[in-house]
Amino acid sequence: MKKKHGEVKTSPKPTSVRPAGRRTYFLQGERALSVKGNQLMCLLSADNQNPDLNSKRCATYHDNNRRGEHHGFYYNGVRQYGFLNMTNDIGLHEWSHYCHNFHHGEYRAYIHGELAASGPFSVPHKVPLPVKGIITIGQEQDLLAGGYDTDQSFRGHIAQVNIWNRSLSPEEVRVQAGCTKAPIGNIFSTDREAVELLGGATMELVEHSYFCRKAVEYVIFPEARYMAQSRLTCNRIGYEVYTPHNRADNILLHQESLRFAEKCLSNYHLWIGVTDQEEEDVWRKFTDNSIAETQFELNEPNGGTGENCMLMFLPNGLWVDTSCVIRWPACVPCEVDRTSPLRLRGFCFSNEAETFYEVLGYRGEKPYLHGYYGFMVYRSGNYTWEMFDTTVGEVVGILDVPSKDSYPIGRHTWTLRRSMCNNLIGSRIPLSFSICDNDEFTCANGDCIPKERRCNAKDDCSDLSDEEDCQFIILPKGYRSERPPDNETEGLAINLASAVRVLRFMEISDIRRVINVEFTVEITWNDPRPKYYNLGDTLEWNKLSNADRGKVWTVKLLFPNVYDGNIKLLSEDLYLSKIAGPMPPDYNNVRMVHNGEACRPAREEGEFCVCSGVGEHAATVT
Repeated sequence: MKKKHGEVKTSPKPTSVRPAGRRTYFLQGERALSVKGNQLMCLLSADNQNPDLNSKRCATYHDNNRRGEHHGFYYNGVRQYGFLNMTNDIGLHEWSHYCHNFHHGEYRAYIHGELAASGPFSVPHKVPLPVKGIITIGQEQDLLAGGYDTDQSFRGHIAQVNIWNRSLSPEEVRVQAGCTKAPIGNIFSTDREAVELLGGATMELVEHSYFCRKAVEYVIFPEARYMAQSRLTCNRIGYEVYTPHNRADNILLHQESLRFAEKCLSNYHLWIGVTDQEEEDVWRKFTDNSIAETQFELNEPNGGTGENCMLMFLPNGLWVDTSCVIRWPACVPCEVDRTSPLRLRGFCFSNEAETFYEVLGYRGEKPYLHGYYGFMVYRSGNYTWEMFDTTVGEVVGILDVPSKDSYPIGRHTWTLRRSMCNNLIGSRIPLSFSICDNDEFTCANGDCIPKERRCNAKDDCSDLSDEEDCQFIILPKGYRSERPPDNETEGLAINLASAVRVLRFMEISDIRRVINVEFTVEITWNDPRPKYYNLGDTLEWNKLSNADRGKVWTVKLLFPNVYDGNIKLLSEDLYLSKIAGPMPPDYNNVRMVHNGEACRPAREEGEFCVCSGVGEHAATVT
């Protein structure tokens, strides 16, 4: 049943009965979102076997958190806390089986047939469960049969919702999750009851095995590239070069590739994701290193150890071996892998899953990016990409790219077409698309490196972008460089630590009672007001520029007993000393941030030559 911001109402009164376990119905939504951490199915158990009497009611609660940190539910109207360790990653286009078991004051939750959480819950009283009630699936009710909110509407597929009046054994749960013939709920089942479809929902009948079937998907990038660049194109979106599983899959790939034949430039138009580099004539897939079922053209392969890669022949779709470093451009199919989603960074989303994207089908003859929460990014012109919010029907921003073959992967500057995150319409803001985790830095081209390698005086990104814009300090609004930081204890002056290192005595005069001396002074203090970026473990990596030095408060050092005030400063530098780790990663930001308490400015006054004016490096110090 396809549900779009609506609801599915079901009546427990059976109106039709069909053989159980052979086929099943499922509710189909706008996209196949596997709801990880939300409750799709509530299995109730009663102390009394009569479903009309003393049945317990349960409703679920998730606090809008898809990672499970606030997992809980309401039982007989009482909020049940706990079960903090019950987490399950979000996955698109995947079926997940959930079973919730309530029995004698104990709650057990199963995911994919395995116990995920268990514990006691309070049982304040028993409430009758009328068999003539109505169950609303896929939409939370804030009022009785009303008060619906589109943000609380499930979008996806729901199937096999069953309710029993008894507890299921672990083995019964595993059978239910195994996509085989299994009994349906004796109180309620979407496979048996009359179902009312609202809000544009639809219903489809499929075999039980459908839910465990793993479909292999791919998307073709219709630009001719060499093998290395083609594989990199797939890798930067979290995919790998695709290899057909069998002859039928190869025929389908060939047929789909024909739509891009003109763009792929040659009769050998498509790369195949296999290689026999490891062992001659044993062709293994890039995806999992398993042995592939090859589909060779006549008299192929014929290149021996010098040809370890594979191309598809345009006229018939069969394969020919070729060199992996041959300067022969071809298009590339990338096999979908949703374990590492693309992440959009640069906005201010409150939910990390809102930053997740995947590469889907084609628009404007190019693959497009689809966000988990309704954003789409697609090519709108030869040199323009557009970000569109399907939930409100508005263009969010546009990106101009340097060539027709360019994609918005990596870091780019977008122009907003609507206000976002306190940025006005027309603002130009940096955004990035990459598969980088929160503890990684996104290079300008979309590659990922550990954040510790950012601004470490070494080029770790292939495009050298990790050493660009190595800003160390961001000052808060209202920061005054003439005002010192406050002491942690109110009313006390700040603590300064100093170290003086005498380099040499150039003159000692006991008659005049003066000395000429050369020395260094190092002063350190804490300033928790700024935010610090890109700090390295080595002090020399954290040297502030002259421009940044002028923005922050620094210690002024005076020498009142210098004769005639004659002192020569040879050098002066300001460093940031990292004394703690970074703040928790911000999934909206690509930078590593340290709070003020994690850093201590260190001012090294360099080498002072205290001079008297008689000589260049002489001074009178009393």
